[in-house]
Amino acid sequence: MVMEIHEDQPLVEAGAPWIRQFWAPAISMRTYTNFMFHPARIATNEEAQMTYRMPTDFVVMDNLFLILWGAWTAAGSFDVRISFGQPGEAYNVHTLLVNVGAVMVLDQLTSVDLVPPFAALLANLVANDVVLVNVKNVSVNRHNVVGIDGRYS
Repeated sequence: MVMEIHEDQPLVEAGAPWIRQFWAPAISMRTYTNFMFHPARIATNEEAQMTYRMPTDFVVMDNLFLILWGAWTAAGSFDVRISFGQPGEAYNVHTLLVNVGAVMVLDQLTSVDLVPPFAALLANLVANDVVLVNVKNVSVNRHNVVGIDGRYS
């Protein structure tokens, strides 16, 4: 069905559930240049970073997908640190580092849900928290980090 889109109307059909979602693009934190890139192309021991503020209607994190783009066909290994706090608090009041693996395929997107390995930490997440996700490539091949796709209720 084709529908006209109006800025004052939602982009879902009437009665359909609204997906509560946010997107945070990744930028690379290159150690040998003064440039940042998106998507973040990170070699061994290089990092990508995403920052976002939790929406005011946030209650619980359902999915937190780390979106990766394979620069090689190889196993990927990433040290992922999630840190968050309210404005006026330290940025890392709540923080956890977990190693996450992913099967990377050349030129294909891969998503890894970070909710299972970070469930205990994310249980402390509340509306208006400022969240920092840092991804360090600890595998031998360069990979691309596209961003974080969060789904919540």
